[in-house]
Amino acid sequence: VRIANDANCLAVSEAVDGAAAGKALVFAVIIGTGSGAGIAINGASRIGGNGNAGEWGHNPLPWMDADELRYREEVPCYCGQQGCIETFVSGTGFATDYHRLSGKRLSGAEVVALLAQQDPLAELAMNRYELRLAKSLAQVVNLLDPDIIVLGGGMSNVDRLYQTLPQLIKPWVFGRECETPIVKAQHGDSSGVRGAAWLWPLNSSV
Repeated sequence: VRIANDANCLAVSEAVDGAAAGKALVFAVIIGTGSGAGIAINGASRIGGNGNAGEWGHNPLPWMDADELRYREEVPCYCGQQGCIETFVSGTGFATDYHRLSGKRLSGAEVVALLAQQDPLAELAMNRYELRLAKSLAQVVNLLDPDIIVLGGGMSNVDRLYQTLPQLIKPWVFGRECETPIVKAQHGDSSGVRGAAWLWPLNSSV
């Protein structure tokens, strides 16, 4: 029996025959109800000696501005820490920020739907979300410099992210240059299950 978390399985699935096929070092992100990430090296998941490789969502949001510092105090993470990336860039975090701006409690999907109606607060929430996600991914580029970043989970279906993030990430990457592709998971919600099926033949327990 081999076991890996859902984000590691997403990374394996997309690295083997998905959006990141042929890439040696894949960083795959889940931005849904929660937020996590997985790393695949040559098609195999990197789990690490402590089993924590890719626990991106439970690092602090980097380069916090004044409002993000206030958010950190107001929105603690379930893990017991404050300021975790997950609290900002998950779909739940996106909806929470919209609630802070508008006073209205909507789901992330409902806020995204308001974007098509040119709702100004939904647009502001999305702008803030995009910048926070860009900063969080820039930190990964500075540390790991993956060949590709793959996005999965509900927020990955927001198509504008693939136009905005490549430019927003650059000011936060050391040297202010970054050409790392940021792409949508090819296999969608099925990718985690597919990655789990790949764990055995790929001998991914490293």
